[in-house]
Amino acid sequence: VQSIVVWCRGKMASRNVHKLHAVTLIRSPIGRTKDQKKALACLGLKKIQQTIPHKNTETINGYIRIVKDMVKVQPIRVRYDVENSPKGDGFLAANGDFFTSDRTISN
Repeated sequence: VQSIVVWCRGKMASRNVHKLHAVTLIRSPIGRTKDQKKALACLGLKKIQQTIPHKNTETINGYIRIVKDMVKVQPIRVRYDVENSPKGDGFLAANGDFFTSDRTISN
């Protein structure tokens, strides 16, 4: 995990940068604007409590900013101990742990 320095309201703040996010829809899009519904569609979120992994890019972060009150974002930690996984290989847990045996995936 890298650390990056950003300016927030004229003050310097340190923020951790992760390569992957787990984005979870926690509120209904009913009664929301078209832009917010379009952002949810771009993120691939259709059902409440649905979690989708995304790369940490400017585009994805822009969509998340549009619907920030409707989603929960957690960093994904890649774990290679599949034998301790509740459901086997390729499982994304609710706490942001991604269990895999594929060593090409990194944090």
